[in-house]
Amino acid sequence: MVEDIYEPLVRYRDEFKEKFARIAVETFDWMTEVSAVDIQANRKTVSEIDRKTAKKNSLEAWRTFYTFIAVCAWIGGIGSLVYGIYLLTSDGDNISADTVLKTVIVFTVSLAGIIFFWKKLANLNSMIGILEAEIKTLTNTAWNQMAPLNALFNWDTLTEMVSKCVPRLEFDPYFRADRISELEYSFGFNSSYNDGKSILFAHSGVINGNPFVIAKYRRQIWGSKTYTGTKVITYTVYVTDSDGKRRRETRHETLVATVTKPFPDYTDESIVIYGNDAAPKLSFSREPSSHSGKDGFFSNISKKMELKKLEKLARNLDDDSDFTMMSNREFEVLFHAEDRDDEVEFRVLFTPLAQQQMVNLLNDTEVGYGDDFFFSKRGKLNFVAPVHLQECDIDVDPRQFVNFSYDRGKDFFIRRSKEFFKSVYFAMAPLLTIPIYQQMRTQNSIHNQEWWKGVSFWENESFANYLGESRFEHRKCITHSILKATDSSHENGGTVSVTAYGFRGEDRVDFVPVYGGDGKYHDVAVHWVEYLPVERTSEIEIGVTDKDTADAHTRDVRRRIYITN
Repeated sequence: MVEDIYEPLVRYRDEFKEKFARIAVETFDWMTEVSAVDIQANRKTVSEIDRKTAKKNSLEAWRTFYTFIAVCAWIGGIGSLVYGIYLLTSDGDNISADTVLKTVIVFTVSLAGIIFFWKKLANLNSMIGILEAEIKTLTNTAWNQMAPLNALFNWDTLTEMVSKCVPRLEFDPYFRADRISELEYSFGFNSSYNDGKSILFAHSGVINGNPFVIAKYRRQIWGSKTYTGTKVITYTVYVTDSDGKRRRETRHETLVATVTKPFPDYTDESIVIYGNDAAPKLSFSREPSSHSGKDGFFSNISKKMELKKLEKLARNLDDDSDFTMMSNREFEVLFHAEDRDDEVEFRVLFTPLAQQQMVNLLNDTEVGYGDDFFFSKRGKLNFVAPVHLQECDIDVDPRQFVNFSYDRGKDFFIRRSKEFFKSVYFAMAPLLTIPIYQQMRTQNSIHNQEWWKGVSFWENESFANYLGESRFEHRKCITHSILKATDSSHENGGTVSVTAYGFRGEDRVDFVPVYGGDGKYHDVAVHWVEYLPVERTSEIEIGVTDKDTADAHTRDVRRRIYITN
């Protein structure tokens, strides 16, 4: 039986952190054994690459120095030549023999320096060229040595290690359509949530049969942009000088005008979506608290003031809120879900154990990321938006792990894996603090209800973004494109339509009247861009290989994508 996680912070600190690091090393060592890479041969090749690269860098530094000296010699030679010509064409009676001698010496030394350093530079360029060719050959050799190992990385490598470390977190090999269907029909997820968004990458899975999604998406929002225009005017005024005389004076003035127009902006955001039948009528929201993780005299005073506000809210019988304080006052101050609408169900979720574990998570300043998450519940759906997840790359593209150096590749793989695990684990940690969320199973998972297990449109959108929006954008698009995809036409892939929504730009001009120093209004031209929507629909073919029967190469579903239009 899979063990529940009721103390996510303590378990990570005392168990999971070290366990995952060990799993990462074991995974890389296992791939090394399977690939039969000759580690010592690769190390010898990489060492030779490093040695020759260091030598090349040294020669390039000398080349830069010699180039500088050669330029100085050129300047000296040209300067002495020009001066010599000047002397020859000027009055000879005023030229001393000493001046002529010095000029000849400077020219001779400069010419000798040019010849000397020219030969040096030619020799250096030849040596650098030979080293570059040798480094290229050695690098190709190193890549060939590492090819069997590099081929073993796939899109499931990191998530499989997470599930191995924390069995309660079960990840799907790809984002199947049944996860979306279950969230919609069983938990009330509205597919319109994805409107105006394009999925950049998404992981799906279950916690004891309850579906979750970890997604990063791009969203188009409307902002504003200010454009500026100027116009120079000239006018005449009459002024009285210090002598009392009137005189005419011409003045120039630059008039400035601005206009503000709509501008399509784009932002990348990350979120965790989790469905659970517990407390099905409850809704609440909370955001990071300024009181979390702080202690001391002033912090305690601030917490007490916040607590008094909550106590006042609990005593207020004149509003529609039935807010009632929990026994754990610190939890109330830090979690601060005062908009909850069902006190009974709120207590079903946040038992004394859950309250204390949530407080520990919020006050943490050393193990995880502390109080950096927004958390909202709407019926059976939970939405967690950790700040650290916005900055973390949850893309598990296997190309990031390929390397021509065994040792560097291993170091990067282990470091990147641990970063991924920490980010994903603490994104899920707020949900793991709630015991009932791990204890309940969905009726669908109990009765093994079958859903259509094709590739979801979320996964297909991430495929399209993986290929690059430039492949799908309209030819007149000058902004990002929001890529929207359909579900696959067949359970094992098939035809997918991808529509790219972007904007083209049309140059416009507004004439803004600006009052000038001449007492008149002048129309100042302000050029701006109007953004008009454009779209283009393409089709791609997506193939999915059965994970249970595929090898490490063919199970990589993304490598089987190709564009048909």
